Amino acid sequence: MNLESPQYIRSKEILLSILVPAYNYAEGVEKIFHQLDLLAIPSLWHRIEIIVMDDSNNNDVEFRMKKVVDTIKCVRYTRNIPASGPCKNWNMLIEQAQGRYYILMHHDEFPLTKDFILKALQEIEKNKDVDIVMMDCILMSKSANSLRRHIPSFIRKKVFDLYPEYLFRRNIIGPTAALIIKKSLHSTFDCKLSWLIDVEEYYQLRKKIKFWVFSENLKIGSYIDRDDSITEKIKDEISEIRQRESKYLSIKHVDALVWLNNKRFYMTLESLLWVGFRVITRTYWYVMNKFKRYPVSNEMAKMAFDNHK
Repeated sequence: MNLESPQYIRSKEILLSILVPAYNYAEGVEKIFHQLDLLAIPSLWHRIEIIVMDDSNNNDVEFRMKKVVDTIKCVRYTRNIPASGPCKNWNMLIEQAQGRYYILMHHDEFPLTKDFILKALQEIEKNKDVDIVMMDCILMSKSANSLRRHIPSFIRKKVFDLYPEYLFRRNIIGPTAALIIKKSLHSTFDCKLSWLIDVEEYYQLRKKIKFWVFSENLKIGSYIDRDDSITEKIKDEISEIRQRESKYLSIKHVDALVWLNNKRFYMTLESLLWVGFRVITRTYWYVMNKFKRYPVSNEMAKMAFDNHK
């Protein structure tokens, strides 16, 4: 359907919800809105919504959101007092979403495609009744001034399509923002999990869906070297958390035991192959970045690095 057609303009259905769980990182939330450029597409506001649910223990996000909410009518903001915690925050956001599809975009993730909203809506309309749209995932290191693809696209597509059990070993999808998901497919995130919480969601979704597509034109950036990120805070405990959660998930998902039981032979062999693979891909992107060659346009690369604290 043509997004400028009278039939589309008259439709009252919210097609896409962008859900932002915020916590003490107002600059990241601001970055998302800057990249979405909502003031340029007022004719599409009635087909989208952006919901920010704030778990912060300071007022920075709330202060910056006041002007946005007053100006852009498709934006909603909620402050959680007391804070709900990451998992409950995500579940509440999805429960409140009115869109047929949603993107769960954390405050250190952001669109890296010009006219992102328009192109996301077009992708959904072009692929009637699609269950999931997987987007290209670009990792940004501010300290190294680098942008690199999370995983080569053909590997992400093949694993998700043919062997989703491997997600419990390696998150080849990336952050939740890399997927546009049909809301009717979501149940709830398991709040007993912290490290494997997103990949369990991907695995369960993959078992439900019938039709999914990969969109190379839609790109999501993820800021990976923030000192106060959740990953950074728990980095010394990740191995222990992963073992505990793998044991718990092995009871829930007996069809994925190969990658949940931590069999030494499989893990050692996979680790050797993975290290070799990562050396090749990271060396490639290191060289490409030295020559200012990025997996996004130069314009979008500049936007990615600008205004990030």
